[in-house]
Amino acid sequence: MFLNKVRPYKEKAIFPFVIDMEDSDLYKAQNGNPSKEQLTSICVKASEMIAEEKLIPMIYANKDWFTNKLDLEKLQRFHKWLAWWNVKAIDEIDRKAYSMLQWTSKGIIKGIKGQVDLNYSFIDFKALKQYLDNIAKINYIKLVTGLEDITIQFVSCYKWRSISN
Repeated sequence: MFLNKVRPYKEKAIFPFVIDMEDSDLYKAQNGNPSKEQLTSICVKASEMIAEEKLIPMIYANKDWFTNKLDLEKLQRFHKWLAWWNVKAIDEIDRKAYSMLQWTSKGIIKGIKGQVDLNYSFIDFKALKQYLDNIAKINYIKLVTGLEDITIQFVSCYKWRSISN
């Protein structure tokens, strides 16, 4: 159902498509909370299904969930968005393990009534999407033309352009 709903927007989407693994409504806890292995398996399968649609998957959870309820080792290949409401989180987060940090729920933004979550991204997802879209196009050209070195040439050019901007 999720993939059917987002499919019309996949060309315009820049940020990842996120799986929220927390239990804020206590549904999981009240219905026999799945094991760490089962929860991790859900994340892997959902992320793979999102990736098959040529979308960027991401897993969102708080520090307790990532530490105690999910197997981070099995989730290494996916982007992770950590909710860790801690003043020092921006300095203490492992930026190799997490792509985004939600560092407060008490943010104030002009034009929005009440407090909001504030986040920090360690990844330029717009550049990443452009990169992935272009690699897909280059790989298609490579497949059609049989040119084996075209991908390497493109990647070098892309990296040079992104550094110089």
